[in-house]
Amino acid sequence: YVGGDFVNVSSSLRKYVAYIDANGFGSVSSWDPDPNNAVYCFYKRAYRKPGTSLGESPFGGIISNDDQESILSGYSIMMGGKFTYIGGQFRTGIAEIDTAGLETTWNANSDGDVNSIIYTLRKELFVGGTFENIGGQPRRFGAKLDSTGTAISTFAPAFSDPVKAIAMNDSIVYFAGDF
Repeated sequence: YVGGDFVNVSSSLRKYVAYIDANGFGSVSSWDPDPNNAVYCFYKRAYRKPGTSLGESPFGGIISNDDQESILSGYSIMMGGKFTYIGGQFRTGIAEIDTAGLETTWNANSDGDVNSIIYTLRKELFVGGTFENIGGQPRRFGAKLDSTGTAISTFAPAFSDPVKAIAMNDSIVYFAGDF
């Protein structure tokens, strides 16, 4: 997956986001959620088949290539960016898109751009950007969201300026920006 501020990939019309086959040929797939502005970040959300030994997870997790066929029922892509419309639905800054390029029912209701997304091994979704409200709560530039897109009430930092990147080392989440 690639995102940015472009309208073509190779000779294919793909505004702001594209899926490029990684088999060595670099061909552009037909997948096209058609956002109305730039896409800055991605997270691949895996769905596990019910009854698998690894259990259910709201946001997926790390799964080896050998296990994918036996335990995955599919996946979607969490995207952050400057868009307000994507996958056929109005979504500001953050959206979950299925493999057909359509928006799911997941909606965090951001009021600004999302510049960075990170999912931890503890099944926590952290986002950063230019928003002041997200997930139904006032969250100045950074938030932790649950599997429904609701902001976690116990995590409420108030950054002085937008978050540009998020990283994680062990159990520590780092936010970066001009603050």
